[in-house]
Amino acid sequence: MYIRLVDKRDCVDLWKWRNDYKAVVNSISKSVISYHSHYRWFNSLINRTDSEIFIAYDGKEKTNIGMVRFEKKNSKIIEVSININPQFRGKGLGKEFLSQSIASFIKRKPGFVIKARVLIENHRSKRLFKSCGFVVSSIRDKIVYYTLKKEKQR
Repeated sequence: MYIRLVDKRDCVDLWKWRNDYKAVVNSISKSVISYHSHYRWFNSLINRTDSEIFIAYDGKEKTNIGMVRFEKKNSKIIEVSININPQFRGKGLGKEFLSQSIASFIKRKPGFVIKARVLIENHRSKRLFKSCGFVVSSIRDKIVYYTLKKEKQR
């Protein structure tokens, strides 16, 4: 597995993964997204300098494994999210991918506080973020809010 920055050819994969049944169930936003809406969002995000999406790629299978998105929320906070291609879920690739993506992001854009949000019943994602150095900062409205530990942000 290696990681790279997203490009336009990844738009359809991200849309398919986002609308996969398990992704919708585990998403804070429970709606299925139309391709038109996704396309507009995707193009606006990849043209922003304050956000990044990393793609994990499997050279052996010659396919994308998943995406990690860093989206600026304000001058100090970046929110991170992850979505794995349904073909690769449950294979233990999330920790390596998320850790590599965080390290790459911090190297490219240091100085942000990295946060994440996970539904309280999404136990896999909660374990993943904890294993990558995130700590619970609060729990509200069935959402767990995480912050990456300071020593991991350097």
